[in-house]
Amino acid sequence: MQLPSSVLNRIQRDYAEPHHKEVETTLSTYGEEPYQKEQERVLLYILELSRGNVEKVAELVEHAKRDYRDIILWAENSSESHLDTPEKVEAFNKMLKRFGAKWQIANENNDT
Repeated sequence: MQLPSSVLNRIQRDYAEPHHKEVETTLSTYGEEPYQKEQERVLLYILELSRGNVEKVAELVEHAKRDYRDIILWAENSSESHLDTPEKVEAFNKMLKRFGAKWQIANENNDT
């Protein structure tokens, strides 16, 4: 998939030359499916959020494939991007337990 020129320009600006092709290849995997919306916007936000870290680009692309809206939220509302901290998940699960719920939400860090 051809990347928008704005994305290519951002890669040139933010990444060392030896990593350009790797970052382009990784980013080009987003937008292949019809539910992977707003390709240019999401890719630019991925580059912004990754702050020059090639491994973070891959992590964020995989996340965007599951739910691109998280990428938009994290980029546009950085104060809201840490809502699912382990502490908050644990507190929420304790509340569920108090109300007698038989299920809990998984904590990505320790799979509660």
